Amino acid sequence: MKKIKLLLAFAFTALLIQGCTTKTSQSVPKDGILTKDEVTFPDIDKIWLDGPAFPSKENLAKIEKGMSKDQIRMLIGHPHFAEGLYAVVEWDYLFNLKEKAGDPDKICQYKVVFDENYTAQSFFWQPKNCLSDDVVMDKPIDLETLFEFDSAIVVSKYYDKIAKMAKFANKTGANLLIEGHTDSIGNDNYNLKLSQKRANAVRELMIKDYGVNPNKIKAVGYGETKPIATNSTDEGRKQNRRVTATAYNKK
Repeated sequence: MKKIKLLLAFAFTALLIQGCTTKTSQSVPKDGILTKDEVTFPDIDKIWLDGPAFPSKENLAKIEKGMSKDQIRMLIGHPHFAEGLYAVVEWDYLFNLKEKAGDPDKICQYKVVFDENYTAQSFFWQPKNCLSDDVVMDKPIDLETLFEFDSAIVVSKYYDKIAKMAKFANKTGANLLIEGHTDSIGNDNYNLKLSQKRANAVRELMIKDYGVNPNKIKAVGYGETKPIATNSTDEGRKQNRRVTATAYNKK
């Protein structure tokens, strides 16, 4: 009798674990980066709340790639659907985003997709017009010390970082803004041209080597006008010889 009970308990546990690992979308890659076409939203009738939640738009604006589950939870609460308890890589929410009392309801689904380390990587709205026309999809990726002094040649050790950004753009359809910068050595006009060459170098690399659509990537040089460190030391100047990339969605 004890053996039968043990077998039943084992079978129940196995079934529970199997249920807990179920994903809403069919396939979520280890890097957590999906396209809109690969995403499946749950049936809104399956929400465990009484109805859509009213989130803080200020908190929604703080959500960005790389956040942990705890950080997401602190901003917008627990997910609103039964995603499971084990190895969950999708969190789904149902929000009412109307501006004020008396306005018509604006019901939107929101999905956060995590990678294998449970850090947020992809974000999706349904319908697409839930937010404003320009939505930042990723914080700037800082490619500090990407260039040697007076050079516009991309250092090969940074290729992996650039490739990751390009993959994100290709999978999500995001637009990219590439910004080039210099230190303060040299005259303003020369540094402006050098910073543009640096931005162009990263842009060309993303297009030719990683297949980013040329119409979705813009390169701008700012010369020495936007330092992030002092130009009075070698280390500071090294940090200022950089390129940053920002992904955004223009609906």
